[in-house]
Amino acid sequence: MYADNAECILASNGNPLQDLEIRNDCGSIVNVGTIKKGETLEIAIDYKEDKGGDFICYVKSLDYGTWDKAYEIISQNMLTVTDFSDNSITGEIDVKERGVLVTSIPYDKGWNLKVDGERREISELTGGVFISVPLDEGQHEISLTFRPPGLFAGMAVTALCIVALVACHLLQRRANLRSKEGMSETGI
Repeated sequence: MYADNAECILASNGNPLQDLEIRNDCGSIVNVGTIKKGETLEIAIDYKEDKGGDFICYVKSLDYGTWDKAYEIISQNMLTVTDFSDNSITGEIDVKERGVLVTSIPYDKGWNLKVDGERREISELTGGVFISVPLDEGQHEISLTFRPPGLFAGMAVTALCIVALVACHLLQRRANLRSKEGMSETGI
């Protein structure tokens, strides 16, 4: 759902209107609950004063039977997270038969993937959307770490700039001292 210039968006399926958390910069997937055939959904949009805009809404349905079957298959070989931080995830997985580990982590340059301590290429098995890797049968330790591209280059440039700034400061200070010495020798 996307609405230009919206202050807030409210939705109701017969209950009181609920404020929906919607980001106008990228749209949102919003769960408005279960709506049965024949029921209606009311959406109210409050726009900013003296503003209007376009409103785009896509409605999708979920086949819970298919979802339950897929989740049952997926849950048989889930990664057990053993440690995590802002930029890393470590976990273990017991793979019953050769397959593919697909995470819910969106792929971005900067991710590093290791399987059993060996660096592996992140696969394009999900069209480059999610981090994934083929795995053989057996017990595996998975390690994912993220380092923003250009981090070290940025740190090096910053360090060089600090050194240059300190050098300029010292040269300026030295020039000021020489200037004061020159003034005192001439009696000014």
